[in-house]
Amino acid sequence: MAHHQGMTIVSIADALLGGMMRERFHSEPIVRAAELLLHERMPREIAAAPSWASDTKPHRRIRELETTGGWRTADPHAASPSTQLLSNGRYSVMLTAAGSGYSRWRDFAVTRWREDATCDDWGSYVYLRDVESDRLWSATYQPTSARPDQYSVAFSEERATFSRQDGDLHTTLEVIVSTEDDAEVRRLTITNNGERMRNIEVTSYAEIAIAAQAADVAHPAFSKMSVET
Repeated sequence: MAHHQGMTIVSIADALLGGMMRERFHSEPIVRAAELLLHERMPREIAAAPSWASDTKPHRRIRELETTGGWRTADPHAASPSTQLLSNGRYSVMLTAAGSGYSRWRDFAVTRWREDATCDDWGSYVYLRDVESDRLWSATYQPTSARPDQYSVAFSEERATFSRQDGDLHTTLEVIVSTEDDAEVRRLTITNNGERMRNIEVTSYAEIAIAAQAADVAHPAFSKMSVET
């Protein structure tokens, strides 16, 4: 096994030359882009991934094995909103297929939430505005309800992904919850498939609660007096 001997020689050289090979390896842009993964600790507990109830089929119709924990597409116009819950055991984010939902830390509501299956218009949102045409839409279907040319939602074990096409612009919003820190990450990717330059203004919005959900529902005016944004 010649490559084993090669790795041994490289390891010895790396130790003798003060990590030179390691520095060469991490000088590559594609490796630097993933350096943060080296600081991520192994999770202490790994939850089993049950199959989706909506994907359950009678045994006589199963023709091939399907792995659990895969992607699940959702319809933002369904009569009953499809939801996804992301959590590390302390910090939780609930999302609907339309992009609404809430963020909670333990027993505290981080963002304000009122359950409404009809409107489904509470949550953390990302607005986009074309500076030239003044056209406004959002990265998810809510809250502007602007009709996209294409719209798809995918829920998986570790993230929720919202993709939409508006003319020449394609946006992808990914939402995850950190396994180590009590925080959520929302990454927006905008791709211009047109031939002309576009100037897009991006604004994030969330209505902060920082109170127990029951207390915020009972006395919303009092809760709002204690929060400055």
